[in-house]
This record gives sequence, structure tokens and C-alpha cells, in this order.
Amino acid sequence: MLLGRVYYQNALVEPVLVWGALGAHLVASAVRAALLPARRTTGKARRWDWAQWQRVAGYVLAPVLLIHIWTNRVAPSRDIPPISALSPSELELSYVGYAFRTPRFAARTTVLYALLIAATAVHWIGGLPKMSELACWLVR
Repeated sequence: MLLGRVYYQNALVEPVLVWGALGAHLVASAVRAALLPARRTTGKARRWDWAQWQRVAGYVLAPVLLIHIWTNRVAPSRDIPPISALSPSELELSYVGYAFRTPRFAARTTVLYALLIAATAVHWIGGLPKMSELACWLVR
């Protein structure tokens, strides 16, 4: 994580690479969900496949990611104590470690990070077939 920050946390790259890509993904997903009708089941209960797991993981991931962004990017950049307007790039992983060690925040932080990691992994794995379809379409 520390090595990757050098590449994406600067004034030119971060707005496009992180926020632009996230915004485009959320808008495209919302438009796709609005335009494509949901599949209807007839009689039997439908078996869950990776597409459904991926969709549910995306719905779980959206609010958890907003909490993560607020906690690690927005709140630290505010000028109120105890952080005193340190920019997120000046904060290191000890900020997150503090949340895991402090009894007041430990359970909440553990649950949110577990949800963030699990939902991201399921969403990413479920999206791989869609990405491979897109790659094949682009190569043609």
C-alpha cells in the first residue's frame, strides 16, 4: 500500500485514476441496472451464480467504500483536532493501526475492513468474466 501511494496520490493522477474511474464505474453500473430488465424466475428458485454474488457485493461495497473514503481521505484533511489538517498523504498506516488497537474503534474497524476486503474480492472475481468479454470485444 505504501509503495502504491506514490503513484496514485498526487494532484494530477488521483482525480482521474481513482475518483474518475470510480465515478465512471458507479454511473455505468447505475445506467446498466436502469436499462437492463431484471431476470424473472418462474416456479423454481433461481440458483445463485457469480453475477448475482457480484451484484450483491457491489451493493455492499458502495456504502462501505464511502465510509472508508470518509475515514481515510476526507476526515483527516479537515482542520479539527486531533489530526490538525494533515493531508491523507502525510498519514501513514499507523492511523489505521490506531483504529484497530483502540477499544473504542477496534470492533467497528475490524468489521468494516473485513466487509471491504470480502466485498471487493467477490465483486472483482464476479466481474472477471465481464472484463474478459469486454477484452475480447475490444480486440476484434
